[in-house]
Amino acid sequence: MAKHYPLLGAVLVTLWSAVPAFAQQPASPPLDKSHAPVPPYSQIDSDGDGKLDKKEFAAATTQLNITLAQLDTNNDGNVSRGEWDDYRDGVEKSRMH
Repeated sequence: MAKHYPLLGAVLVTLWSAVPAFAQQPASPPLDKSHAPVPPYSQIDSDGDGKLDKKEFAAATTQLNITLAQLDTNNDGNVSRGEWDDYRDGVEKSRMH
């Protein structure tokens, strides 16, 4: 039984050394796994005020597995063009792989 401890120690050291790398990763927008098309912002900002309110967001995301809270990074209750574009870019990149 004692001969397994060096192996266990090596595994624990390896796992522990990986923790800082994961902790330093920048937060990325949540990705949609539904494969539904993510429309451009200009098509979903129906009133043209430069922000998606709850009604516009709900209409645009009926086929997407995403919530307003996940995209509203500044917590103002709306999704800005930048927040939407960050999400859309992330989805497109993940679908290319």
